[in-house]
Amino acid sequence: MIKLILIFFLTILYTANALIQNRLFVSKKLSNCKVQLDDGGIIDLSSLDDPSNPITSIEGNQKFFFNPCTPIECDPNSIKNAAICKKNLTGEYKLGEQNSASFDYNDILYITFSSKDRKGAIQCICSSDQKFEFLNERPENNYYFILKSPCCCPNKCNGKKPSTSGEGLSLGSILLIIFFSAFIVYFAGGIVFSKYLQKKNGLEIIPNHDFWTTLPGDIKSGVLFTLSNVRRNNNSYNQI
Repeated sequence: MIKLILIFFLTILYTANALIQNRLFVSKKLSNCKVQLDDGGIIDLSSLDDPSNPITSIEGNQKFFFNPCTPIECDPNSIKNAAICKKNLTGEYKLGEQNSASFDYNDILYITFSSKDRKGAIQCICSSDQKFEFLNERPENNYYFILKSPCCCPNKCNGKKPSTSGEGLSLGSILLIIFFSAFIVYFAGGIVFSKYLQKKNGLEIIPNHDFWTTLPGDIKSGVLFTLSNVRRNNNSYNQI
């Protein structure tokens, strides 16, 4: 019975891990500020679009401006088509044109813009807060930024202003909490029962003591058995 319970909880952990490790990808670029993931989820930054007051990051004597969707003016002598703009004491520089936006997704959304010999890349991180910050320029003329926003979360904004309310726990987190809570109650309750009701002492107060003492050996035997089968199969293939 105890082994069945253990197998059940291990199955839950495996399922939770599979859910956590699941990877999504961008399946379609819907606009310069909106993408669809391969599970149908939408990441939509259009509610952050404000060309008259773009998102700003200040780093020393440098200012960086980012606006999704609608182009902003960077260099007054050039076409108004910038997505990211850098301004400092020496002038204004376009780090990416709005129409050059490309997207990639691996747990977080990556947005890349280009303009002639410069490139701007933004990590769009799902967060209950909103913040835009400059990371570094490495190598030269390659600029990296982080945008934290609820709108970086799939299906969060969809054209609406971002909410600053906290995110709920994921299914994987809930399953892990349930597992470890049940495990603690099992051990604590079993120890109290063995010590005070069954009057046991030493290691005998551990619930199902025989099972836990033999478990490492059972795991070792299972691993050795699996490895021996793998080696046997490999030898059979080599002979063929």
